[in-house]
Amino acid sequence: MMKVRVLDDFERLANSFYASSQVSYAPLDFYRREDTYVAEFDLPGVSPDSIDISVENGTLSVSARRELHRSPNDSLIVSERSAGQYQRTLHLGHQLDVNGVVARFENGVLTVTIPVSENAKQRKIPVTLGNLEAAVASTD
Repeated sequence: MMKVRVLDDFERLANSFYASSQVSYAPLDFYRREDTYVAEFDLPGVSPDSIDISVENGTLSVSARRELHRSPNDSLIVSERSAGQYQRTLHLGHQLDVNGVVARFENGVLTVTIPVSENAKQRKIPVTLGNLEAAVASTD
């Protein structure tokens, strides 16, 4: 029985911490598809005008704001939907083509695609037969 009480106390503490937090973290999926990174953020109820995306020094930053519109005469019974600022930062490294970043917002999901730069793409290196010094000299 003591374990349940400790877990209840922990859950209460965690809920109070998150309820008092000014910034929430938007859930995301992040994956690489061939030569492109894809980040999908869940941002339900967010206005597209509030979304801010930037890429600097290999870091993708996404922020957005969700407002809940209620009348002063509303009598709140249950409140489980959060409002306020959402923010995520992903450190991706310097192998990105920042000029090719594309963002799309549809059905509450923000999809950001970031192409890998040409310099960072995998290349096949041909193997030549013969003397290494001769092969290096022929490329000069």
